[in-house]
Amino acid sequence: MGNTLDCCYCTRQNNQCLFPCIRCCSYSHRRVFYNFDGMEAVQPLVHFYFPKKSVVRKLPGELKSCAEEEDLKQIIQNGMGPVEQLSAICFYASKNNYTVRAVGAGASWSRITSTRDILIDMKKLDRILTKPPSSRRENLVKEYVDIEVEGGKKVVDFVEELDARYGLGLPMIGNYAGQTVAGVASTSTHGSGYFAGTLSTSVVGLHLITHRGIQVRIGLGNETFEECKQKLDDAQPCGIPVVMNSTTMLKGTVVGLGSLGIVYSITYRCIPMFNLEETRSLIRIPWSGKNSFRIRERFTHAFTDPELGEYFSFFINPYPQPRSILYGAVLQSKRTTRRPACCKCCLCWCGSGGRGCSECGMVQNDCTTSCLQSCANCCPSRVSDITNFGLSLMDRAKYPFVHKYYNVLQFTNGNVHVRTAEWCLPLDQMDAALADVIDTANQYAQRHQQYSLLPIYVRLAKTDELLLSPANKRFASGETEHCCYIEVPFMAGAFGTDEYQATIEELLSKKYSARPHWAKNNQLSSNRVKKLYPNLNEWQKVFKLFNKDGTFCNEFTRRMGFDHCLVEEPVNQGHANNNVINVQPPNGYDDVITEQP
Repeated sequence: MGNTLDCCYCTRQNNQCLFPCIRCCSYSHRRVFYNFDGMEAVQPLVHFYFPKKSVVRKLPGELKSCAEEEDLKQIIQNGMGPVEQLSAICFYASKNNYTVRAVGAGASWSRITSTRDILIDMKKLDRILTKPPSSRRENLVKEYVDIEVEGGKKVVDFVEELDARYGLGLPMIGNYAGQTVAGVASTSTHGSGYFAGTLSTSVVGLHLITHRGIQVRIGLGNETFEECKQKLDDAQPCGIPVVMNSTTMLKGTVVGLGSLGIVYSITYRCIPMFNLEETRSLIRIPWSGKNSFRIRERFTHAFTDPELGEYFSFFINPYPQPRSILYGAVLQSKRTTRRPACCKCCLCWCGSGGRGCSECGMVQNDCTTSCLQSCANCCPSRVSDITNFGLSLMDRAKYPFVHKYYNVLQFTNGNVHVRTAEWCLPLDQMDAALADVIDTANQYAQRHQQYSLLPIYVRLAKTDELLLSPANKRFASGETEHCCYIEVPFMAGAFGTDEYQATIEELLSKKYSARPHWAKNNQLSSNRVKKLYPNLNEWQKVFKLFNKDGTFCNEFTRRMGFDHCLVEEPVNQGHANNNVINVQPPNGYDDVITEQP
């Protein structure tokens, strides 16, 4: 089993460039899955499975025993496509009390994909299932087109193929597009724009494999929860998909955190392809203390006017220079009919039409950050200068950048591995919350000589009604139409990251009831989740419906308290034993599942 400690301890903190080696570490033939920054490993005891696009008539390893199940024999003999493979594995897991989780790019720090028994890597399922038009121009005149895609396709590949073959785009993507299309929706990943929701709000359909291998297709419609429940109760394992036309059910399943089943495919509502014109400019903000800090009013005119900044975000270096000045960079983009001035391979061009040095691959890699981190360790007092230098590379005020929307909104290719935490709160609380984060950063610097080389990143979004979305409009302070996200990133392996981010989370949680991003580093517990999500009881009904036998439970669901609703729920008929899952009453942070014969 691979061990990150053996490879990287005492070297990782100062040599970020050594990170990729841990993906090759193995002391046996058994596969280990590492997350994005390599700090978390998943070691499934039963099997690590990669679904095949082609038809298969047997499963590998311990999964071979699926052929001995009476309900699966005929299906396996006839041949199994990718959906049938996933269905068979989920049925086998339900019958044998195994747990299952699916994983994509592993862009998560919260152990969402952790599992004891069976892990399914979805990255090979990367096809767009909707038939393309005879010409991409056909879609350019439509208001929208719904596109179904397999869940394992990376967002960056999806948007490029959407453009090339369909003439379509997503209304929004994040600054990093290396996650899978199912992963970004399941965790409510977002970009930044006053008028744009999270990526999850563009989802209009899901194809799930739930407990007992039951297939479910969920789309928009007027069916009630009870009608959907009856359909699922009548469904046959490994049979034809159950169709649920229910907007209510969709709101509960889009942000499912991988806990409702395996997302085989997802349907996005896409719009005609568009270009953006981006302006990046440096800013200087006075800092005399958190009580007098104001920044929102400075930018309101820009981010509330789509002609100036339909997509808007900013970076800020929390460490003030002499004369009490904070340096930052503002990114604002608007739609344009202008054509790109350069091709994708020339984006790092520093002249007119290019994006500058910040886009260069030689800048965005672990070797560069390793050098910078070493400099910071030697001279902590110069961290602010190093960060300001990085921000200066983003200054493109003289040369607006025009390109396809996904090349503008995406400005990191994921070659720099980071460990980040992020919190969502109402937009009207942005000034006070950001001031508290900056003040905390300076206290850590003064007392403990602990700095982050990466600037704080602030983004905006339109709120939604998805039950477990951090951007859900029902905050503790009341309903709101817009929210902001405050992100505090660190280089992977940096000293004291978890404790630093936990301190900020505790502060933002107590003062503003800020919601952490599900997939990023967080300190969420069952008690805190109950306070932050007023619709939790509604979502748990959906969780119990699709995961009533606990097939998709793991360390994450127990820590979040989701498993509490699975009390004395009998296992479905057809299981090899009569076990029931009994969830003990919560005791602080310990949410324990026990199995009783």
